[in-house]
Amino acid sequence: MKKDIVTGLFVFLIAITIFSVMRESDVKSVATNLQDDNDSLMKQIANFEQELVEKTTKIEELSEENQLLIEDLSASEKEVTLLKTSTEYQAFLNAINSIESYKTSKTFKEASEFISNGQGFATMDREGTCPCSFDFKGTPSLFEWIPNAVQELKEFRIEGEKILLTYTTNEDIGHNYLFVMTKAIGVFTQDKKWRIEAIQLIAK
Repeated sequence: MKKDIVTGLFVFLIAITIFSVMRESDVKSVATNLQDDNDSLMKQIANFEQELVEKTTKIEELSEENQLLIEDLSASEKEVTLLKTSTEYQAFLNAINSIESYKTSKTFKEASEFISNGQGFATMDREGTCPCSFDFKGTPSLFEWIPNAVQELKEFRIEGEKILLTYTTNEDIGHNYLFVMTKAIGVFTQDKKWRIEAIQLIAK
């Protein structure tokens, strides 16, 4: 009986020992797996951080390139604006020069040289005896040419491809003249420059 008890206790101790060894082995296996998972996760985090650094660097480079492009575009726009302003100013001066030359015309033929091609003319006879008139397209009546009538520039504006110049006239003329200027060939020449497309009467 006593021997059986001892044998049973011995078997129980062996069972506990085996269970403990197996449990310790399982714990070590789990710990090893956890360590492996942790190492893998750390590697993934390290790779992610590296990718993040690379992408951040790339974004910064693209941002710098974009800023340079914006600066270049801004500089180009300024150059275009300056060029456009310069071109418009030169055109304005050329249009004024045409009127200044028109003002000094001594004959109707001389004045006609500053009229754009396609306009009509009216004189007393084939020799060009005055009174003489211009028949501008789109105007309801003839415009009578009067020597030395034009005085000083009063107003101006630009409308698209046309430059509008308002000049004062002599006291005995009841209207000022609005010259509609356009770049065109002339009646007697193919030279393209700023010429008179129409003359409108403006009340004083």
